[in-house]
Amino acid sequence: MSKIINSTIQIKCEAKDKYNNKSFKKKINNVHIYTQQRNGKKILTIVQGLDQRLDFEKIIQILKRKFCCNGCVVESLDSGLVIQLQGDQKSKVSFF
Repeated sequence: MSKIINSTIQIKCEAKDKYNNKSFKKKINNVHIYTQQRNGKKILTIVQGLDQRLDFEKIIQILKRKFCCNGCVVESLDSGLVIQLQGDQKSKVSFF
């Protein structure tokens, strides 16, 4: 049985669009960070609510290198692209 623990942070997003390299600003973006406990001690950290114009492949590469964990980008039906990281990375992702 899986157990979900969530937290919500608000961020100001200023990044470059991956399609036309123009910078865009979004005032407040609610980003949800979940930790989901899987079998035994295995934990997944799920990040959703990021702007869909961001380059998720580049973000996941940086997160994997910085936190020394594995991860992937999954397309969710209700919330678009979602980042999944192995382990309890909730506090590290919130400061990233």
